[in-house]
Amino acid sequence: VLADETTDPQLAALDLLIEAEHGPDSAALLVTHSEAVAEKASQFADEYLDKLPQWRREFCQAGLDAYGGIILTSSLEESINFVNDYAPEHLEVLVDDPLRLVGEIKNAGEILLGKYTPSSAATYAIGVNAVLPTGGFARSYSAVSVYDFLKRSTIAYLTAQGFDRVKETSQTLAHYEEFPAHGMAITERDQLL
Repeated sequence: VLADETTDPQLAALDLLIEAEHGPDSAALLVTHSEAVAEKASQFADEYLDKLPQWRREFCQAGLDAYGGIILTSSLEESINFVNDYAPEHLEVLVDDPLRLVGEIKNAGEILLGKYTPSSAATYAIGVNAVLPTGGFARSYSAVSVYDFLKRSTIAYLTAQGFDRVKETSQTLAHYEEFPAHGMAITERDQLL
């Protein structure tokens, strides 16, 4: 949960518990630069945790104890940097103007914007993909979709002018990677054509 000083700490606490409920090995983190929001959200999380049935409370508590917490940063920018480095599976953006920040979020499996978009609504009602990259893999993977089950081919075509533009770079990289046949195919082709 990404929060700023305008975030309702009760909502932040509720949404932390959504994450904790995913499993005892799931991270439930609040990232904020607001000490007041952090402190109040922690208090509310304890109160809401007590309202859960015992079997679920113990389940959530185990996850919170192992992988939960509140990350206090010095600025919203630092919070966003943390999010992008951490690459969460689910990210709730509970800030004053979440639409303004969406372009700054580079690494998250799912980005849920604003106080009316909790992860539970995403999971059960609004139709976003729930097969998401975990363990920081949102840095390099997207949610699983139909595209993952389609065969695709990459097609390229260079004109003589295009070849002239890329031949030097291709030779340099072939040499760097110690692939002399790659480099020779460029050099000889340049002589033959």
